[in-house]
Amino acid sequence: MAEAGSAKIWRRLAAAAVDGVFFVLAASLMSVVLYSATDGRFRAYVFQPIDRCEAAASIAPGVARAAVSAIPGATARVVSATACRRLFLGLESGRFVSVNVEAQQGETVMGAAVLQPVNRKGEPVRPLSLGWAYPLAFVLCMAVGEGVLGGTPGKAALALRVVAANGGRLGFARALARNLVVYGWLVAGALLVAALPHLGRAAPGVMAFAREVRLAELTVVGGLALLALALLLAGRPDPAYDRWTSARVVRV
Repeated sequence: MAEAGSAKIWRRLAAAAVDGVFFVLAASLMSVVLYSATDGRFRAYVFQPIDRCEAAASIAPGVARAAVSAIPGATARVVSATACRRLFLGLESGRFVSVNVEAQQGETVMGAAVLQPVNRKGEPVRPLSLGWAYPLAFVLCMAVGEGVLGGTPGKAALALRVVAANGGRLGFARALARNLVVYGWLVAGALLVAALPHLGRAAPGVMAFAREVRLAELTVVGGLALLALALLLAGRPDPAYDRWTSARVVRV
């Protein structure tokens, strides 16, 4: 079908929403594959809202030692434990044990709940989290789809195609630049979250500040930032980021 002109903003937003849902589902399935293939050593939670937990009759000695070492006191002991599995569509993507520990120092009794990642056998592991890489993977997938294939699942569903200003293929480099402008805040946020523990060790005040900031406040600030970005990049007939990269989103 012949091109029918530049796509309206609502079609672009709907296509972006479809792309986001499609990627989250694919990435969540990939997290299940990573977890299964590495026996829990690699984990990358994306959208696993269900934790199935039950009281643990016994735990591995390594899990008990790690939990007891988290609270000072020669009399530290394990009080109870709960084994949990993180699931996506019924598929396991993570497993951990919540151990309740208490210790007595003089007349003071201290308690703590310690979360210990474990493998399928219940043995403690120190998993490598790869969740921070998903925003970058999303941008790369969008760039490949738009620059090489001419579209993405969301754009195909909304009958849209991304082309160069002259009507030809956009190319990976320009598509990558375009998506970094649109979704770069996701990549920056993921990298910041991944770097926070290291920043906290170098500057304890950073983590203290992060603990003071509530999720609701972050949501409001993030929403206002996105609104400002949308207003800044809006334009006619095409948004500014399309003009910057000599791209067009057209109906087909």
